[in-house]
Amino acid sequence: MRLVLVEHMEEAVTRWVLEEYKEAERVAREAGFRLIVAGLENPLHRAQLQAHGLEVWEAHSWEVCDYPKAIVLDMWTSRDLQPWEAEVAECFIVGGIMGDHPPRRRGLMLTRHFDWAATRRLGPGQLSVDGAVKVLVQVAGGRRLEELEMAESPTIEVETPLGRIEVTLPFTYPTRGGRPWISGGLARLLASGVVWDED
Repeated sequence: MRLVLVEHMEEAVTRWVLEEYKEAERVAREAGFRLIVAGLENPLHRAQLQAHGLEVWEAHSWEVCDYPKAIVLDMWTSRDLQPWEAEVAECFIVGGIMGDHPPRRRGLMLTRHFDWAATRRLGPGQLSVDGAVKVLVQVAGGRRLEELEMAESPTIEVETPLGRIEVTLPFTYPTRGGRPWISGGLARLLASGVVWDED
């Protein structure tokens, strides 16, 4: 089974981090991939993710992914991932980074460890972790990036404890049925007021 390694690069496992990882794992599994969250040196973080059914490694992705056909997904590279590449690759590495706006290029902390692996992007936009996996599985299924409909900085309405508000997510999301492909769990977090809780 092909691997998707998410290198955990956050200082904490927030509710948002957990939901992105859970959604990424679900999408990867349904597409026939095995998703592992790597680089969890903190035993508390490992326990938090394992409690939600996620497979975790203490070791970092670059310490265990020695596959000759590995691809690091990085928005800053110039070459887009092609379906034929995604079809033959054995391991995909995703930065477990909750994005900043504007991006701080923290992905470089990951790619510098993979100087032997191919580096590809999933289009020009900054994707969430689960968004990256959603795009990846579609490309691995034979679709070209230019065939995918993407929503850049989508605005969604949510009912929060403080009333109905519009939330603009400063990232790019693949769409499904003409709407941003955002998990129900993340939508519920927004409705709970997480935009204030974890800002």
